[in-house]
Amino acid sequence: AGLSAAHRLRAGGLRVDIAEASDRIGGRAFGWFWPEAGRMIDLGGTWILPDFREIRGLIHEFGLDLFDSPDVAESLIHFRDGSSSMRTPDEGGARQLEKALQTLRGLEGAAAGNAAERLEQAALSPWVQDWMVATQRYLAGAPLADIDAGHLMLDLTELADPEHYKSQIGGTTAALTAALFGSSRASVHLDAVATRIERSAAGFAIPSQLSAAATQ
Repeated sequence: AGLSAAHRLRAGGLRVDIAEASDRIGGRAFGWFWPEAGRMIDLGGTWILPDFREIRGLIHEFGLDLFDSPDVAESLIHFRDGSSSMRTPDEGGARQLEKALQTLRGLEGAAAGNAAERLEQAALSPWVQDWMVATQRYLAGAPLADIDAGHLMLDLTELADPEHYKSQIGGTTAALTAALFGSSRASVHLDAVATRIERSAAGFAIPSQLSAAATQ
């Protein structure tokens, strides 16, 4: 979000500084070179869903490629009592997931907070909790505490079979991160936690945290 905003601001003729709280840019978009495989792999958000209109627009704008990932040879779900080789749940498991979705959607402020908090609040069965954890880690590439609770409100089809996602960015999401960063020509301040934004006659500014942060 920050890089795409910087890209749009630069297109409007503005100079951009990015305050990044972590030690790298990109957020959940994290491509990494795997030496043993000899290629880039995604370690964060990976699949580009059909309704991701904004990111698909950026992919087209920068001339990046999309490709379909190959089918997996075997799907493993990690439960608390061991791993199981299954791609989709059986009929009983599907009914449990459908009931769990109804419970989650019925919670007050269902989409507020993070996914870990909502799962704990819903008091779901251990089997459903483990399936939710595995599915969200697979789809979002992050621990549940770092995922918005709204991500739990998937359609049953998506929750029961996350492997049906296919489209990935050629060169991983790192290619899009690099394209956005290059187009923004922004000064990036790493390890810079922005706690407030100040406005003056000269414009907007983030206070002195930036002066102590690494710049790239």
